[in-house]
Amino acid sequence: MYNINIKIKLLNEKCLPKYSTTQSCCMDCFANINEDVKISPNETKLIPLGFKLELPRGFYVDISPRSGLAYKNNITLENAVGKVDSDFRDEVCAIVHNEAPTDFVVTPTMKICQMMVKEYPKVNLVVVEDIAKTNVEHKGFGSTGN
Repeated sequence: MYNINIKIKLLNEKCLPKYSTTQSCCMDCFANINEDVKISPNETKLIPLGFKLELPRGFYVDISPRSGLAYKNNITLENAVGKVDSDFRDEVCAIVHNEAPTDFVVTPTMKICQMMVKEYPKVNLVVVEDIAKTNVEHKGFGSTGN
């Protein structure tokens, strides 16, 4: 494990992402809204998170649902895990979806999602005539069990 510095521009000082515990891998993110936002059943709303990032080249951010909101309220993110690329400079947002049969209300500065900074390799795709065979090649999806 190592530390890196990432530049963040706060649009709302109450929305600084933060780790909840010393061993958290994700930082909690907060709703940058001025008034309550109601999300009806099966509805999706874009919730701004109150900051912009300047990520170093070779890094990106995953925006993920919070397990507590998912378990207790059936609140998730529409795109499952959002990605923030290193060249994106606008306000980071979450695409929040209500899977519950009742309305859900997002309140100002509510913990709404979480983010994890990740490093990635840049790959070069090499076009070839054939690839190596394995014992899984014709079994397809679910071939290793449920």
